[in-house]
Amino acid sequence: MNTNSLKNDDQMKPYMINVQNKFEAFIQASPKECSVPVPLVMQYGSEESVDTSAPSGIVEIDIHATKRRNLFFSTVCGLAPSIAPHLPVGTAVDGIQIMYVARFFSGISVGCIFMVTPMYIAEIADTRVRSALGSLFTLFLIFGYLVEYSIGPYFSSTVLVLVSFISPITCLTIFCTVLPESPLYLMGKGEREAATSALQWLRRREDVSDEIKEIEVSLEESRTTDLVSWSQLLTTRGHLKCLYYVITLILFQQLSGVTVILFYSEPILKMTSSDLSPAVGTILLAVVYMLASFWAPGLTAKFGIKRLLVLSSIGCCFFLGALAFYFYLDQVKVNLDSFKWVPVACNVLYFSFHSIGLSSGPWALMGEFYSPSIKAKSSALTASFCWMFVFILSKLFPPISISLGPAICFAVFSAFCFVCTLYIVILLPDTSGMSLFQIQKLLYEGKK
Repeated sequence: MNTNSLKNDDQMKPYMINVQNKFEAFIQASPKECSVPVPLVMQYGSEESVDTSAPSGIVEIDIHATKRRNLFFSTVCGLAPSIAPHLPVGTAVDGIQIMYVARFFSGISVGCIFMVTPMYIAEIADTRVRSALGSLFTLFLIFGYLVEYSIGPYFSSTVLVLVSFISPITCLTIFCTVLPESPLYLMGKGEREAATSALQWLRRREDVSDEIKEIEVSLEESRTTDLVSWSQLLTTRGHLKCLYYVITLILFQQLSGVTVILFYSEPILKMTSSDLSPAVGTILLAVVYMLASFWAPGLTAKFGIKRLLVLSSIGCCFFLGALAFYFYLDQVKVNLDSFKWVPVACNVLYFSFHSIGLSSGPWALMGEFYSPSIKAKSSALTASFCWMFVFILSKLFPPISISLGPAICFAVFSAFCFVCTLYIVILLPDTSGMSLFQIQKLLYEGKK
């Protein structure tokens, strides 16, 4: 199988998401040539996530259309956040309006990427490497942070925007010249010859008749499954149980503080008075987060998602608590000159534990818990809730941190990680070693 095209192109989509997120963060940190005034960008900076959460739900409308076209569309929309800060504007108000429009298109792009990329990979990947390719989603998300962290503090915003163009332009080029349409989609449209050609290109072999037959059987089975309506999704006990488990985990994922810490990493490191510069510190955190993510697929296969979620939440609880205690001692004027390394160490270990469970676990369970009949609507709803949680937390963190001190914020994050541990141990079902059919039977009938 030709996996290079998958790794280098389709997995660049999550990388694009964090290029969009961190691009605006570095406009705040070093806005050398941005036409929007810094105070206004900072004032509205946290509102990026609400502009993302609203249009994310729109993607469900066209989720069953050609995956290649949806990915192409998301890439075009993803260009907006990079272009907007450099448009010539007459007033600050005009600049903010342009940023809002850019964020709306960014929301459509992010929503489409979160929805379509896992589905496209599942449809074109060989079964032997499907899980491995799917697990790269989080890794490339973090890689997006690392790229922007590494460039933002040291170069002008013009250089930053040019670098931010690389991934969408590369994706557009590959979509137009190389990437085939999903064989499953082509078979569903009755284009058997085109589906065969696409599959032959993906597998790099001529004989793909067995897989074509499997696709035909899959299509026949899917035609017997009716898609649920929104009213059925929100009123059926089994569907609500699936939503409850996944959205609750997504909530705890965000209440662990990961996105807030990534969004405000430089200001947080500045508050620690560490000998390590904030710019270098953020790069270090991103590198550690990315390297730790390499372990997640192998650990998940060996120990199961639930055990890793428990370990991840316990580790995050401990190191967030340690960070809160450090900030408390600093707030009461205790001499911490000999312990300036503690905040960076706590952050590094926090991200290491977060990457093995809370980072990718909720999204992995979403693929297991959502049946084909509810996947489109449930995934759109989950993505919208996720970005709404991000908005609320990123909006509340700065004023609470300023008025009550960062110690309170990190203590709250630590407490939520403890509650998350109890939730996972007591309420979350363990699906290790279960087939998708067994998982659905457990969720809807309460039987293994």
